[in-house]
Amino acid sequence: MRINEPDSNQPNKEYKKSQCVGVDMTISNEIYVDIIFDMEKIDINVGKLLRKYAISKHLGTKTKQRNHSDYSNKLIVDDDSKIFHSLSHEGGCCGITTSVNYPVGFDIVNLKRNINLEDLMIICRSSYSKQDYQWIASSESVEEFKTKALKIWNMKEAIGKLLGNGLVTVRDKTLTCFQVVSNGSNQCYSDFDGYFGMCLKVVTRFIDESHCFCLVTRDIDHLMFYEFFTYSAQEIEEYLDKSS
Repeated sequence: MRINEPDSNQPNKEYKKSQCVGVDMTISNEIYVDIIFDMEKIDINVGKLLRKYAISKHLGTKTKQRNHSDYSNKLIVDDDSKIFHSLSHEGGCCGITTSVNYPVGFDIVNLKRNINLEDLMIICRSSYSKQDYQWIASSESVEEFKTKALKIWNMKEAIGKLLGNGLVTVRDKTLTCFQVVSNGSNQCYSDFDGYFGMCLKVVTRFIDESHCFCLVTRDIDHLMFYEFFTYSAQEIEEYLDKSS
């Protein structure tokens, strides 16, 4: 992944102003992912800016109103049509996926976050299925245990957002059919057929060495990455100024 960072020996006021770089990933012709990362902190305005940018750039429209439910992923736009979106942020990353055709669930996780092992084990026992916990517990190291546990959590969050009911919907559902994500490769999965009567498609991808995201959608025959490129928050602001 190419990141356009300035020379650390040459202070750049404009870069310091934006405090982040980002990546724009287009998935097939119907679903889009935009991510800002390497930020010192994330606030609500970053999410609003990113959502406005993504909808304007990819869908060619402006938002008129939004549903404030944490897990509702529909927006109302100027022509009264609906688009689907899902927003997530963690550890200096903020990302959004948007689509006019398909419901989406999206979540970012920091695999290197500082989390107590005992607390994580309690979460796994109480919120994961027996099969999932057995797979996680088979880890050969503490780091592998944490990575597996957080990846399963990442998927549960994304699926919960897709279904619109949060984690309670998938609390005890088995996700070990996705265990191959532990190899860190960028793959698509379609072996979750029958889940709540739907065929779910899942994509996982690393953003950087610490963060990865999970994107879940359904009722789509083909889901694959085609391109991605970087941009800064300042470029997003300039784009919005020109298109307003």
